[in-house]
Amino acid sequence: MQLKTHGEVLARSGRVLLQADYSSGDGGPGVLSLRLEDQETFDAVDGRLRLDPWSGDAYELFDWPAGNCFVLCGAQAVVALDVSTLAIASSVTMEYEEGETIDAPWFVEAHEHHALVIATERRVWCLDDRGAIRWMWSCATAEYERWILDSPEVADARVRIPLGAERRGISINLSIIDGLQAGDSASRSGS
Repeated sequence: MQLKTHGEVLARSGRVLLQADYSSGDGGPGVLSLRLEDQETFDAVDGRLRLDPWSGDAYELFDWPAGNCFVLCGAQAVVALDVSTLAIASSVTMEYEEGETIDAPWFVEAHEHHALVIATERRVWCLDDRGAIRWMWSCATAEYERWILDSPEVADARVRIPLGAERRGISINLSIIDGLQAGDSASRSGS
């Protein structure tokens, strides 16, 4: 879902209202002020972070109840925010031109592993159920160019990542537990 720079969204089945107010920065990232209000108890919490919108006037927002966090995607970073405090649980800074060839990062929940897999066209990382980064994997670019083609798939304890490379498609399997390569890891298609 999208969170407008001066807007609001209802999340958690309408139980939580998240409001945003963005102010552009002077030569650096702007400041996003957030207010989260429980629509049943009317308890509220405020937070601020330096983060420009993902595109135009909006942030990509992924609500992950199992991890008690919102994942907010901005131009400079993908940030996991603790829902109860709006404190940063983790943050991954975007590399140069990362995220420019996709509409939004891919999000895949791995319920039985209490994890959330997030991917761009260059990197994949896994959050644990506190919103902390469990592991991160990135495409090698030294010998030859390769990139992530599509959303990762989680099956059993493996994360399958479809990759594109010069003149062929390949995939890699990583363990959801530690991010290391799992068996049957380098399948290829094409020539």
